[in-house]
Amino acid sequence: MATAGYRALKGREFGFNTRGQVLWKMKPVLAEIRGLGQDFYVDSGVDRASGLNPDEAAGTVDELVDNCAASNGDRIIVLPGHSETFTATDLTLDVVGVAVLGLGWGGTRPTFSMNHANAKVSVTVDDVEIDGLVFNADVTAVTVGIEIADAADDCRVGNCEFDTVLA
Repeated sequence: MATAGYRALKGREFGFNTRGQVLWKMKPVLAEIRGLGQDFYVDSGVDRASGLNPDEAAGTVDELVDNCAASNGDRIIVLPGHSETFTATDLTLDVVGVAVLGLGWGGTRPTFSMNHANAKVSVTVDDVEIDGLVFNADVTAVTVGIEIADAADDCRVGNCEFDTVLA
């Protein structure tokens, strides 16, 4: 059984309760049980390979998608302050049942910058969730942003912000 406590990460404290759940502002990161899947972590300020805990977070969401198991309830938790830039390439979420969850509020919310008209996040399978992320267009027009394929059912995009950042 895990012990409760706090750990510092990039100058911020994250708590852990006795069940090993990560706490943010004294609430479990995932207030509801979504399955028995694996949690993976992304933080551009850490950028290590495994992504299995905040101290070993991967640098991009794309690095971890293939580590997720289909229909397992796996979550990719994007830590506060994380940022990624998409150019002509895109992020493809192609594992059934994966959730990409951003932590933070205000200016600390994880940000995806789209700096090409063809930059996008593509959802090609069922049961994908995208939550708590900021999407900024760094060009005059982004054609799509988030594309959910016709055959992808029961997908959810919530609590996200879409904005433009033009110089």
